[in-house]
Amino acid sequence: MENINKTAEFRFQNNISDTDMEYLRTELLKLEGIESVNINTDLIEVQYLTYKLAANAIKETICSLGYDLKSSDEKKGILQKFITRLSNSNKKVYGNKRLDCCDIKRE
Repeated sequence: MENINKTAEFRFQNNISDTDMEYLRTELLKLEGIESVNINTDLIEVQYLTYKLAANAIKETICSLGYDLKSSDEKKGILQKFITRLSNSNKKVYGNKRLDCCDIKRE
């Protein structure tokens, strides 16, 4: 069975103050599915229930409250960055559909 609790980590672009930490903690705990919030001046860890909430929704909420987060690409290695760029390129060319030899135009 899948683990229903997950922890998401996000890094802030700039350090935040104690007042901001408290405001952010209060706002995030209002979301249904968030179990706990641990905030430092440059890092936030959120434990949440996966069947009620997604990590992307948490990230969007933090950004909508006016806090800039570092891109997840910044912590990836060179190989992972290459794979991500290759994947994005393929999505632009082929879309999200399954590849089939009959669908690809041959030149």
